Amino acid sequence: MVDIQGVKVQPDEIAIWWLGQGGFAFKVHPGMVFMVDPHLSFSMRKATYIHKDLCLKPEEAKVDYVLCTHDHLDHADPETLVPLSLANPAAAFIGPPEAYERFVKLGIARSRCRRVVHGEETTIGGVRVKAVYAEPTGTARDVMHVGYVFDTGRVKVYITGDTKVGLPSYVSRLHDAIAERPDVMLVCINEGYNNLGPVEAAELTRMVRPKVVIPMHYDCIRENTIEPSQFTSWIVGRAGTTVTIMSYGGVRVFKRDASV
Repeated sequence: MVDIQGVKVQPDEIAIWWLGQGGFAFKVHPGMVFMVDPHLSFSMRKATYIHKDLCLKPEEAKVDYVLCTHDHLDHADPETLVPLSLANPAAAFIGPPEAYERFVKLGIARSRCRRVVHGEETTIGGVRVKAVYAEPTGTARDVMHVGYVFDTGRVKVYITGDTKVGLPSYVSRLHDAIAERPDVMLVCINEGYNNLGPVEAAELTRMVRPKVVIPMHYDCIRENTIEPSQFTSWIVGRAGTTVTIMSYGGVRVFKRDASV
């Protein structure tokens, strides 16, 4: 079981937990906790979950900010968001327009919800957070996906969110994220549901040039997963970037130079 409260973080560090699929928790000094796209339920009823036990029960989580990249069930999950909101009455919920509307429909007070769009930047919990472009993976043209860059002042982390296969057609719109030069990058590697596959994820990693890259969006649904070695084989040996494979519910602590 994930123990976020038990991990102490120094001023020059960020602790990162993989919550499965595209979900992560971040903890920064002196103890602020962020979650991005937490999927802490078995709400996809037709799917076969690989892990039979949750790494963290949402009603037992302690979180200050919940950010969603878009309004898909495995990223803005009602069965996760509602218990998180009840367990953490002061927590704020942040996301692009469709995710924002999801929060409100679930009964989370508008005063606790914030809508973000591409390029918008804010400081929350002492961390600069920028919403950056992500290409929607569905067919609808009037929806918004975002990625996020988190900047603690010591360490920068970029999470791509779901962004569509076909990187060359929209890579120019990722200039904000690339220009941030993050220390740590969290990237989708699984073409299921129209996300970047391992080759395009590796190509984006080479453009961003993080010190550490962490693959995600696999090892959750048996019908939609991939071996991370299919991604790492395109990265290993590339100067300047180390691949970190995280286990479900696992934690790593990074400093400015991205060392553990």
